[in-house]
Amino acid sequence: MLASPRIADGFRAFFADMLGFSEFEHVSKEAAFFPNYTSTIKAQSQEQTLRTIVDHVLTRRGDYRDLFTTPNTFLTTDLAAIYGEPVVDPTDNGQPQRWIRHSYPEGDPRSGILSQVSFTSLWSPSGRTSATVRGKALRELIMCQIVPAPPSNVEFKFVEDTTNPELRTTRDRIMAHSSQPMCAGCHKLTDPQGLALENFDSAGQLRTHENGKLIDASGMFNNKKFDGPYGLAKVVRDDPAITSCVAQRAFEFETGYSPPRDDARWKQIQERFAASNYNVMELLRQIALSDLSYGSAPKALQTASN
Repeated sequence: MLASPRIADGFRAFFADMLGFSEFEHVSKEAAFFPNYTSTIKAQSQEQTLRTIVDHVLTRRGDYRDLFTTPNTFLTTDLAAIYGEPVVDPTDNGQPQRWIRHSYPEGDPRSGILSQVSFTSLWSPSGRTSATVRGKALRELIMCQIVPAPPSNVEFKFVEDTTNPELRTTRDRIMAHSSQPMCAGCHKLTDPQGLALENFDSAGQLRTHENGKLIDASGMFNNKKFDGPYGLAKVVRDDPAITSCVAQRAFEFETGYSPPRDDARWKQIQERFAASNYNVMELLRQIALSDLSYGSAPKALQTASN
């Protein structure tokens, strides 16, 4: 099955599910602020990420962790305009746009899938960015960590007021909001990494200033300091949570239930994934060959579904 030419379709389905692409159904941007964010861009942004992933983990058999720092991707002329890249397809002549291989220079803030329009636009409200929403998506989707829901009586007046002359940037507004005792705990989990992506507006376009003020995209994530989107990408790339999470997601996608954490067979799957330099094809092979995949779901899960 892994040798089938349809394996690419399986990869695309798995990662689209893992990255929450079904939520694009609800995404829209205020045209007055983001006129370049069209339905075409929304569709192409998803395709860009899936092409990047398939090329890296399937065609190149690359280390899964490098998806977060890779300079290699694919662009159309429309997407290139969003990214501010001078990529032009001289053969389009009004025809459907081709996908062109593109590589960013070392350390470019647009490297890696977290900086792609699919992530930065999907996890942003229609008229502004949200460091909290982006940070929550990273924790929950890519690291399999739970972020508590906000208290029912929390107020968002500081965060939502983008016209306040004293709080011109998202960082300013979040600092004012999270100073409330009931908010501080959860925001520590989400905001540092979300603020690192503030160099991308709600449509995923690169920017250096917000309301005329220079954006501070530095911070600390899991006790490691970073500066800007690429600095965050390097920290995320080396965090063991991302590899344990993709292994868990792959197992769940294939079997329909979560792996038993204390089972020696599950630990062996993870160990062999690590030994392969985090080759996702090897991960899928290990899951398929393990008798964990052919047993029944844990009793607790069976009971819950009855």
